[in-house]
Amino acid sequence: MSDAQNVQKAGIDEKYCSSCGSIIKKEAVICPKCGVQQKSLVADGEVSTKWLTVLLLHIFLGMFGVAHFYSGKTKRGVLMLVLTVGGMIFTFAFIGFAAILVAFVFWIIDLVEIVSGKYTNAQGQVIAQNK
Repeated sequence: MSDAQNVQKAGIDEKYCSSCGSIIKKEAVICPKCGVQQKSLVADGEVSTKWLTVLLLHIFLGMFGVAHFYSGKTKRGVLMLVLTVGGMIFTFAFIGFAAILVAFVFWIIDLVEIVSGKYTNAQGQVIAQNK
């Protein structure tokens, strides 16, 4: 039997090791096969930051990238901050309005992601409303 046919699937209470790929228990902090500590100590599906906080930060200060800074996405936060502040400084030129328009489009896209439950933090964990 080839390796492709011999692939096992992880069960409900199992996950794959982040290092060797072996199937281990979801609660495992260290892989028993390779001994490597798992990258995420937060359980799958658990939210690491508060959805409502991210939503409110984004609504009121999102054009300045504050919600991105809060969720650990520093590069995206800096981009939003530069676009908005740079656009405000250069409003006398067409490029200022264009920068603010681009920042506004990013703001709308992020708002849709937050409300629909697809927004992630820097570690890739979904920040969703608890149901």
